[in-house]
Amino acid sequence: MAVKVMVLTEDVENPTRDKRKKTDWRHNAVWKKGTRFAVDTFDPGERFGDGSTGIKATTIALARRPYGVSVSNRRGHEYELLIVKLAETEKTIENILVEKGESAHTTICRSILQWMLDSGQMTAEEFENLYDAYYDRDKS
Repeated sequence: MAVKVMVLTEDVENPTRDKRKKTDWRHNAVWKKGTRFAVDTFDPGERFGDGSTGIKATTIALARRPYGVSVSNRRGHEYELLIVKLAETEKTIENILVEKGESAHTTICRSILQWMLDSGQMTAEEFENLYDAYYDRDKS
């Protein structure tokens, strides 16, 4: 599965909060409804070229942060409470850029593209197709 931006559907209490850490989302007392996360589920063997392991691992991060946590069968059980409360979210320019691994902080570009989407001059699918075509042009 490719990276997908998902939204938290309800507040989730963090079972392993750390009061000493104030700016790291992974240690908040409560993960708030409406928070967007970038979620990537994959087979580590396929990702790193060793062949399928049959294990599914998940990386989850705030949609605007560069770091995440890995959740697999052996660790990260507290994040399972969070993952089951995530739902699909709308296709916005910012979400598409996050899913593509681009910075979501490119403000003027993002604002113009979002205006084009909101005003009906372009659909989310058209933007995604143009984005893919732009990056695939050097491969041919």
